[in-house]
Amino acid sequence: MNPKTICGIFGNDEPSLKHALLKRINFNNNGPVVDIFFEVENYPSIPPIKWMQQGYNAAQICMKLIEVSSVKLTGWGRNNVVNIELAKIEDNLIYLKAEGAGCNIEIAFKWFDVRVTGYLKDTVK
Repeated sequence: MNPKTICGIFGNDEPSLKHALLKRINFNNNGPVVDIFFEVENYPSIPPIKWMQQGYNAAQICMKLIEVSSVKLTGWGRNNVVNIELAKIEDNLIYLKAEGAGCNIEIAFKWFDVRVTGYLKDTVK
C-alpha cells in the first residue's frame, strides 16, 4: 500500500486487512481499472481533525487497481467480511486475494493507488 497515504491517516496504527468489510466494487474498462472499497476494523487512534469535527467513527480504504488482467469473483451479499492479502507474482503483476465465508475475490493487476476516507458508521443494531 501507499505508505504516505496510510501513515498520514493511521500513523503507527497500521490498518489490518483481516476481517475487512467489503462494501463496493466498481469495474471500468478504461484502464482496465477495478476500484475496491472496504472498511477496516481499526479506526485511527488520532484521526484527522476533519474526521473528528464530522463525528466520523469508521475508516474506509479504496484501492484503485490499474491495468487489471484477470478477475474472479465468487459470491456476494450484504455482509462481505473478508481477509485481504496482497502478493507480487510473475510478469510484474500484483495479486489481491480476498477470502470470506460468502465472498471470494482474486484480481491480478500491475499498479494500484490508495485513498483513505472517514465516515459515520451507523452503530444502531
